Amino acid sequence: MRGTFSIVPTTHATALDRLSALLRIENSPTVNTSMRIPENLRDAAALVVDELGLATSTTTLTTESLRFELETALWRASLDALYAQDPASRPSLAQTAHALAVAEDSPVAEYPELIEHAAQAIVDRHPTAEPHDVLLWAEALHSATST
Repeated sequence: MRGTFSIVPTTHATALDRLSALLRIENSPTVNTSMRIPENLRDAAALVVDELGLATSTTTLTTESLRFELETALWRASLDALYAQDPASRPSLAQTAHALAVAEDSPVAEYPELIEHAAQAIVDRHPTAEPHDVLLWAEALHSATST
């Protein structure tokens, strides 16, 4: 066993709970670690710190990036677990595209029926369409009818 705790989750849910608990800890003691990273990423991190001043240190940049990725993984795994348990809770492509339109302050955000129409039209031809595809098509339709 490495570290001060055992990493033996008994279930997926236990692992998610443990990950969430670990990410909530503030002011955790630090530990030395050795990571092998590609040279280009090391050099890019040094530029961000030394030349651009966008981070206080490469350690801070790496730690914050790792935290962001771990939080994203937690959200993704939590949603996947929810959708596996309750498939009806998964938002439709149109609903996701509408949320994206609202988040991006798109001119079609106030037209959910147009987004629904765009989603249906796109999926008919491109079954693997993404919300951005739907939003682009809805904005094109909106633009064509607004002029």
